[in-house]
Amino acid sequence: PPIKPTYIDKEILQKTLTKYEINPLVNFLYSNYNSENVDNVVQKYKVGTAKWNGGSTIFWQTDNLGKVRSGKVMAYDASTGKRIKTPEGKPKINWVHKLNNNNNFSLKQCLFGLHLLSDQTKRIAIVESEKTALIMSIEFPQYTWMSTGSLQGFKYDYLTPLKEKDITAFPDKGAYNKWKETADVLNNKGFNIEVSKLLETKEYEDGWDLVDMMNYENKK
Repeated sequence: PPIKPTYIDKEILQKTLTKYEINPLVNFLYSNYNSENVDNVVQKYKVGTAKWNGGSTIFWQTDNLGKVRSGKVMAYDASTGKRIKTPEGKPKINWVHKLNNNNNFSLKQCLFGLHLLSDQTKRIAIVESEKTALIMSIEFPQYTWMSTGSLQGFKYDYLTPLKEKDITAFPDKGAYNKWKETADVLNNKGFNIEVSKLLETKEYEDGWDLVDMMNYENKK
């Protein structure tokens, strides 16, 4: 049987929409973009702050019905905007329900940014990284940007609410074939997904996303 998700009270989410002075990713955005644009995107995506790891960023996963599935907590370097990793090289990631010691929590994830879906939603663009979705929303606001949160997140369960929409997916360099294979299957089921090959260029390194590409091109 399908997993019945546990939801988080919206009041918990609301309480995290503060203390941006200790939020490393938000500080990075302020140092690189117009403050009004940053304020707008932080408010739009309801980016939260956690005290974990001395100050971290919460990416709340709120579905298209407005229900809060959970919040992914990630540690960033405020000066570089890059994820902080453990000595083993893994990104430091936690979850709000774990920090709240909710041991009976049933996590059923959704796209980051799915709460922005409405009848009036413009063309949807999908990337892997939550940070990239925020930055691209500032750079190219004509799209509604959403994030899978992982390479494996580009799948039917996550994409189902978008079935009636026009979607462009921007997989990280090296992930094109995997996402294209998924898109072909879903397009046969009535989806309208175009998978971009923008990053599949020899001069780009494996694992790069749209933000890495922009930074590289700007330095040329």
